[in-house]
Amino acid sequence: MTLMNGTDWTSSDFANGAHRTNFPEAVFDDFLAEAEIQIAAVGSALTATSSSSVSVGTGSKTFTVGASKGFATGLWLVAFRTSDPTAYMLGPVTGYSGGDVTISVASGNSAGSGTFTDWTIGVGGQRGPAGDMTGPGSATDNAWARYDGAGGATLQDGQWVEADSGAVTAGGALDMADNALTRALVSDLAEDVHAIGTLPAGTTDIDLTEGPVQTLTGAVETVTLTISNWPGSGAGTVVLAITNGGLCSAITWPVDQWIGGGDPPDLTASGVDLVAISRVGGVRYGYFALDFQA
Repeated sequence: MTLMNGTDWTSSDFANGAHRTNFPEAVFDDFLAEAEIQIAAVGSALTATSSSSVSVGTGSKTFTVGASKGFATGLWLVAFRTSDPTAYMLGPVTGYSGGDVTISVASGNSAGSGTFTDWTIGVGGQRGPAGDMTGPGSATDNAWARYDGAGGATLQDGQWVEADSGAVTAGGALDMADNALTRALVSDLAEDVHAIGTLPAGTTDIDLTEGPVQTLTGAVETVTLTISNWPGSGAGTVVLAITNGGLCSAITWPVDQWIGGGDPPDLTASGVDLVAISRVGGVRYGYFALDFQA
């Protein structure tokens, strides 16, 4: 005899051709209904609600849940506030009798604070070990992370950030903030070229953050050139490609010493001149190649 969905099925129910009527339709329907009944019973046995007044925290915590629960000793349960699941406690059952279940909550197995009377309780699981990585207390937004120490278990704030959009993304510009790049094997390297345009009267600043190669066009003006944002350490160089620079009546250069101890170059009135300025140890050196023609 098999009881399913309230029906006692026996071998006689399938004798003398009765199987044609009772199987599979009737038996299968009762089987599915009985499976749903058993699943619901298991769920009811392993879940509960409680209106016990319990404070979030560590230690022994007791909840009144009623009888007929499957809360065996050692089973891990989670008790969370029904109206705010972010407040919870997790621990193994240490006792279940008289409709009360008690769990032991260890340090690190609870969240939130306060005393509440709306609890939902269900099967939980033992918390896994902490991950291998720990992060810094604070970090620069969108900076690259770096390891702290040979163990490789702690991350530090990064020093490099993506310069274009402020987010570390593929294809963005990397701002190294004057930090050194060592032991790099570089191929297919290009230098950015920044077009300043026609030199106006007065002062024109050559900003090295715009690129190591910059183009200028001369005019019949007296001009002063300055250079800003030299590297914070080490040497720096900017190459100026000057078209028709000889049309300027006078140029004041940001140079301390010219090549060979000589004078500033006489720029070509119609053509391209290359003037490079390097700063080494605080001294700005100038050197040039003149009169490139098409």
